[in-house]
Amino acid sequence: MIAYQPDATQICAEQLTEGEIIRHFTGDTWKVISEPEYTCSGISFEVLCLNVATLPNTQTVVFAPEWRFELLHYHCALEA
Repeated sequence: MIAYQPDATQICAEQLTEGEIIRHFTGDTWKVISEPEYTCSGISFEVLCLNVATLPNTQTVVFAPEWRFELLHYHCALEA
């Protein structure tokens, strides 16, 4: 069972940008590989599943804009 950490850095789905690394409450770690966009169903974006070693390890996910993730790595435009 994964313990919830209220003091961890949190980010809403609507605040995500391409390149950020996030953790879902299930413990899955994802890298956002497409710029999130609003759809009729919520915020849609493609992720690379970092804790899945076999292909295909990408998927498109959709969340409510206020859905929160643990932010593990900030995307920075200055990164190489």
